[in-house]
Amino acid sequence: MSELVTPTVNLNGTSKAALLHLHMEALRALMAAENKLAACYPHGRDYQTMGTESLQTACDQHWARTESLHRIRQEIETIAERISDQ
Repeated sequence: MSELVTPTVNLNGTSKAALLHLHMEALRALMAAENKLAACYPHGRDYQTMGTESLQTACDQHWARTESLHRIRQEIETIAERISDQ
């Protein structure tokens, strides 16, 4: 991945407070999404008629989705921290 580009607070741009607010709102939504996704972790009883590897495949796919959300949340956290430090 290339270097994360973050906004620079300046007189012609969005205010620091507004940028922080927007990113904090995004963080709250991503944390809520992570919690909701965790709640729908695959359970064996829902895959028992699909073959022996189906549960493992479902778990692997679920983990990949979880990692994707986590990575996005980390990026937004970094952007918010960089805005805050300006």
